[in-house]
Amino acid sequence: MVDNKNFFDFVIVGAGPAGLTAGIIASSKGHSVLILEKGAVPGPKPRGETIHQYDLLDEILGQGYVQSISKHETDERLFHSPKNLYQSMTKSSSESFVFEWRDFINKITDKAKQNQIDIRCECEVISPIEADSRCFGVIYKNNNGEKTKVYGNAILACDGYSSSLGTYYGIDYSKINNPTIKCLVKEANIDLDDHSAFELFLLSNGELENFPNFPPCALFMFPRGNREIELGLMIFTSVTLELKEVPMPDENTIWKVWKHVKENYPDFSNFLKGANIYYEDITVIPSSGFVKNYIPKPGIVLIGDSAGFVESSGSSGLYSSMAMGKIWVNLIEEKLTLLKKDHKDKFNFHEQIWQEKNIKEWKKQFKRTEIYKHILRVYKMFLGFILNIFKTMKTAENINENWEQIIAIIRKAKAGDRG
Repeated sequence: MVDNKNFFDFVIVGAGPAGLTAGIIASSKGHSVLILEKGAVPGPKPRGETIHQYDLLDEILGQGYVQSISKHETDERLFHSPKNLYQSMTKSSSESFVFEWRDFINKITDKAKQNQIDIRCECEVISPIEADSRCFGVIYKNNNGEKTKVYGNAILACDGYSSSLGTYYGIDYSKINNPTIKCLVKEANIDLDDHSAFELFLLSNGELENFPNFPPCALFMFPRGNREIELGLMIFTSVTLELKEVPMPDENTIWKVWKHVKENYPDFSNFLKGANIYYEDITVIPSSGFVKNYIPKPGIVLIGDSAGFVESSGSSGLYSSMAMGKIWVNLIEEKLTLLKKDHKDKFNFHEQIWQEKNIKEWKKQFKRTEIYKHILRVYKMFLGFILNIFKTMKTAENINENWEQIIAIIRKAKAGDRG
């Protein structure tokens, strides 16, 4: 027997931007929401700290909030060819705003608390609760190891690139996750007059003499204002899986390569001369493929990073995750609201909500949204593009020989996309 004290309209796993946005949308329409977060605070680790302006940001955060916390703005992208032989400037269709992760997360968290959302931190979801071929709850444990069962009319997995629920349902995240180093730097050796653009350095397989089997990757530098920058390295998993002779490196190897490029890679290493690194960690960005089975069982939807719903050309899942959360809450809550209106004495509508006909219709509506069409279009374009560069052209010499053609394609794409 399900007790209504442990029953919520929406049970959301993960208190990052996707989960908090979904919770805010649901609660603003009168639905009860529980958000479970494994970390000690919402959004415990910094993720992407750049974003374009969208109406959804004003809706969730308040008019102009992102601009108010912006540390740097730019629409420029400077691409460096392998071995830094050529540098080519491109422009995006709109400016990117750079911000502090904690400022962003704290603002969304405050909005969620204003909506009286129940947010429980240090609560790790360990398994779904299933019955009648549906997922209608989760089991979580707190930091004391105590286990609790909670139930909901809808379960949203917003717990990111290694989602516990996605993993339970057989999603192989190793095929879509791009291993990434994120490094935040103060007192960098940089002059914003000369380096106001986001900079990306393309490295081919075999380019690094000390690491000949290291897969294709990109180094990046994002200015953050006042001589602060973000540096990093991202491996292209989709290409690496195609280059069967190139193994995916373990974390130890990635750290060794990172140390090497920080000290030796042309131009890139200059940023760190006399600088102070105050954050450095290895993470992943799930931008090598969209999870088609994002409703692995009636009752649960994988949202955002948990579904690889990421703008792959910029490896940014911040806005797309928030947008997907809003879309799916709106689809589900419309049916839930009608059921509540007709049955005021009930609270559990799981069976009626998750009928096959409803799921099919929701998927159709999701596919018609602009963000879905954009994400799938960019995936098709970008993954094919980098495969052509790093598998067909392959070597640094061949890529450099075709650099003008590569940049022409990038410029055409950037003119129409926010990436």
